[in-house]
Amino acid sequence: FVNGPCGMKWQIRRGIMDDGWYWEMSTNYSIWCASMMTKAGLALRPWGMELLKARLPGVYHKSVGVQSQPGEADKAWGPPEHGMYISVWGPNKRNYRQIRDLWDALVPQIMPDATIPGINDAFPLIKIGNGFDVAAYAYGDSDYLKYATGENLLYPVDRSEVEDKDEEELLPSTRADNAGMALLRSQGSKSPQDQYHAVLSYGSHGAHHGHWDR
Repeated sequence: FVNGPCGMKWQIRRGIMDDGWYWEMSTNYSIWCASMMTKAGLALRPWGMELLKARLPGVYHKSVGVQSQPGEADKAWGPPEHGMYISVWGPNKRNYRQIRDLWDALVPQIMPDATIPGINDAFPLIKIGNGFDVAAYAYGDSDYLKYATGENLLYPVDRSEVEDKDEEELLPSTRADNAGMALLRSQGSKSPQDQYHAVLSYGSHGAHHGHWDR
């Protein structure tokens, strides 16, 4: 489950891209994988295994398929007419992957109403709900705690420690180079609530989770 072929460590090394997105390139999949991997890491701690803080060597082969071999060219997923690639595109700037990469990739995308833009086969807007409670519980990071509800009995966190930033501070534009997802935010607005948000998706397909019109 952890060390074996296609086990947890391999999923972290291969599945998490350099920009922190999960290779299947669907917003709800990235959120789900972040939650499941974090919960698995918490479950392993009493057994003396620290997976949450582990930095594992990244895998740089473009193809994510289990049948891929070094030196082989990328191949389209399914019949040729589909035109979708089960590949990771974009730069590699780090030599490691870790579970918290998934959470760190989500934070810059969060809107003032606690939603995240959905790309590929996700809903257009996804509410984060209590998803960040488990992240804040596991890592104690103030960026995660800010978006936690503090209402999760399994993963309790104290939100009284949250230091609220200036509510009038505009949210910056952001991008993810492997996902190929740019979130453009207007900077001439009076408050975050008045900002315009535009999403451009142009990167890795995520196999059948992408769109056929690429």
